[in-house]
Amino acid sequence: MSMKKMWIRVAHSFRQAEKFDRQYYQSMSPEERLSTVQFLRESLAQFSQKGQHAYRKGLRRVIKVVKPA
Repeated sequence: MSMKKMWIRVAHSFRQAEKFDRQYYQSMSPEERLSTVQFLRESLAQFSQKGQHAYRKGLRRVIKVVKPA
């Protein structure tokens, strides 16, 4: 995944920021969302100071695989 242009949106409340985030990620395809998660995991691995695979234990507990209907 290549780096994209960065943009900033100013929110006047946490609720407004959460609404914007929800709309943004819902506008992405499932493949784009998975690609984003993988990019973030790889980025975390580069900056992790605990060891090569220590970061995976925490992530594994929060990911839930759902089969499409």
